[in-house]
Amino acid sequence: MSGPAALLWIALVLPGARAQTVSLREQAQALEEKGRWFEACGLYDELLTKDRNDAVLRDAYRRCLRRFRQSRRLSDESLQTVLNKLTPTKAADLYGEILGKVLSGYAERERADLSTLVQQGLQELRFALDEHGFVQKYLARAGRSGLDGLKNRLARWEDEKVRDLARAKLLLGEIMQAAWQIRIAPGVVALECACGACNSLDEYSLYLAPSRYTQAETARRAKYVGIGIELTIANQKYEIARVYRKGPAALAGLAKGDRVLRIDGQALDPMAPDVVMERLRGEAGTFVELEFLPHGALMAQTIRLERQEVLALSVDYEPWGGYFGYLHIHNFQDSTLQEVKSALDELRAMPMPLQGLIIDLRGNPGGLLKPALGVAELFLPEGVIVHTYGQVRKANQVYLSQNKTPFPLSVPLLVLVDGETASAAEVVAGALKDNRQALLIGQPTYGKGSIQGTIALEKAPGGLRLTVAKFSFSSRVTFNGRGLLPDRVIEDGENDPVRKYAEEILKQSRSMMVQ
Repeated sequence: MSGPAALLWIALVLPGARAQTVSLREQAQALEEKGRWFEACGLYDELLTKDRNDAVLRDAYRRCLRRFRQSRRLSDESLQTVLNKLTPTKAADLYGEILGKVLSGYAERERADLSTLVQQGLQELRFALDEHGFVQKYLARAGRSGLDGLKNRLARWEDEKVRDLARAKLLLGEIMQAAWQIRIAPGVVALECACGACNSLDEYSLYLAPSRYTQAETARRAKYVGIGIELTIANQKYEIARVYRKGPAALAGLAKGDRVLRIDGQALDPMAPDVVMERLRGEAGTFVELEFLPHGALMAQTIRLERQEVLALSVDYEPWGGYFGYLHIHNFQDSTLQEVKSALDELRAMPMPLQGLIIDLRGNPGGLLKPALGVAELFLPEGVIVHTYGQVRKANQVYLSQNKTPFPLSVPLLVLVDGETASAAEVVAGALKDNRQALLIGQPTYGKGSIQGTIALEKAPGGLRLTVAKFSFSSRVTFNGRGLLPDRVIEDGENDPVRKYAEEILKQSRSMMVQ
């Protein structure tokens, strides 16, 4: 669109879009003022999909995310029970271990400044003293004057310059001693200070409570005991985002878009998605009852499902039109590369020769780097897949395609992306685009150009998720914070116009080949 028509479109559309953006921003700020961190995060994230380069929005999103994680951590009774039993010495060891791993492993050494990490820990503890649940728990013991007195004492350490871990642990000892006067356990203080150090780095680095650490390890292995669904939150309601093939839920007829209302008769808390997913899991052979509203229906149904070991497949595929293939990669896990190879074998076994392939990476949040590299290599005969760089020596790598027998490159290869295509998925999309092996179609990607490692802790329950490296492509252009720009920008909507556009391109390509 150009000329007067384009100017008319700008005059008519942009003011409305701007008004909507202002309204969402005001709503997010109002939610933040009320301490409704999770809901505020959702609105700020939605605003960021429209402008990934807005530093003010990103700071607001990270601020709310940090407070949401803290409220979830403080309400985790099993974690708090463990922390309450730690002696001051063990609590200091916990703090020292987490700071040590951050200092030695975080991707950007200059951002992991010890004094800054310590000060961010103090800020996290101050946040805790304002958190409603925390205040309710300790107010009866300390009184308002006791909590305010601790805040004032924390302010004395605001300008403290900490040059080594030994001094950091000594300072923590003083803070724990002050907090113990109003009966706040050393372990609680130590973890809050340690979490502040992690949370200040970026939105991806954080402490993982035991349940979340277990979930992260389970997702990597792609097998777990449950009913075979993934949930998402839409308008404060839980909806099924995906149903795994051959799982209990699929066999019972549950489908994407169905709304889950209750689990075992209990309502679901939109502020606690991890707790909700944990309730669906359990030992094989046990049962769980779901009350759900089928998509488009008016009456809820109740169903009882037996938990089983579920293989959480990451790839769906289908032939299309007799000549083309469609491959949807939902995430990258240990099994993904073999799943893609098996899907390609099936597609190439079609009666007619395969003449084009659509790889759908929309909604793919990333996952493991190694299988993503393997998938990219399937379609690259040679060239740089991606550069990684970080503080640790093994994080500095140039990954090259060594594939001597790649998937036939004579067919058009189209990759579908959107604002939720992130991290390892962006590596695959960017490598194919950068090496001119595929056309990218859809919306700009998320812009998560970093690798996170999951690290087990020895001194505390749970683990860390820490950014250990950043990405760039052979063009040396990083996409962190801004995403990849598709070759053809197509807005998503009803009836999947992105895929329809891709299919039309394949039709045109086949017509030219036939002629």
